[in-house]
Amino acid sequence: MTIPDSPARYPWAVLAVLCTSLFMTAIDFTVLNLALPALAAELGVTDSERLWIVDVFPLTIAALLITVGSLADRYDRKRIWLAGMVVFGAASAFAALAWSGAALIAARIALGVGATAVIASTIALLRATFPDARRRSIAIGIWSASSSLGAACGPILGGVLVERLGWRSVFLVNIPVVAAAVTAGVLLVPRQPRGGASRSDPASSVLSVIAIASLMYGLNHAGANPAIVTAAFVVSGVAAVAAFVRRQRCLPDPLVDPATFRRRDVTLAAGVIMAGCDTRYR
Repeated sequence: MTIPDSPARYPWAVLAVLCTSLFMTAIDFTVLNLALPALAAELGVTDSERLWIVDVFPLTIAALLITVGSLADRYDRKRIWLAGMVVFGAASAFAALAWSGAALIAARIALGVGATAVIASTIALLRATFPDARRRSIAIGIWSASSSLGAACGPILGGVLVERLGWRSVFLVNIPVVAAAVTAGVLLVPRQPRGGASRSDPASSVLSVIAIASLMYGLNHAGANPAIVTAAFVVSGVAAVAAFVRRQRCLPDPLVDPATFRRRDVTLAAGVIMAGCDTRYR
């Protein structure tokens, strides 16, 4: 395909770079499905650690996505994307060198932080790269497909790497991809000025993290925890959601405008995404 020159440099090349970064982060949702037995045997992890090794990555992303998305809107989105890629690459190296279950859990948290920055900034970068509505729709469709394809390829890639190179290779393979994507991104991805948002609101960020993390952990681990523990997480999550919504209504420039969810298309899309997350990434 011929890549046209444009004020946004080379838009289709930018799309390829951003989709590569998203594809790589999506793989990490499912790449441990077949690698977990091998790494558990070598590191001697407990059943609880096995659960956290798998779940802490998507839990971190869900908890931080609103906050990091706000930072991406407030500051240069290219820098947020580059920072996320660097963190993801460094965390991949740390995960490959993990000497215990706790070390691997810490690495997976760092991977989640990096992936959050990538996910939160790529869609905003695409919107700026493709000002034309028709081309932007095509680009967003490809962007979305790259995420689904990455999650689908995770178990296959993980199985091949574990069989031939060992479980540590499922993390090492990220490093050259990060290096290539960052190099291309520095050259191709356009810089964007600040989004013009007002000052940040740390209280809203904290409430959003507590709300999402509590709800996700309580609901996803309902079978593994006593009923009272599950109920405590769900209740604390619901309470944090209520406090978050109330605070957003009082702010002149909210982190998330609750009125947005009065739109049927937004609410329906959010519901479909939430319903599909468990089947795509677990």
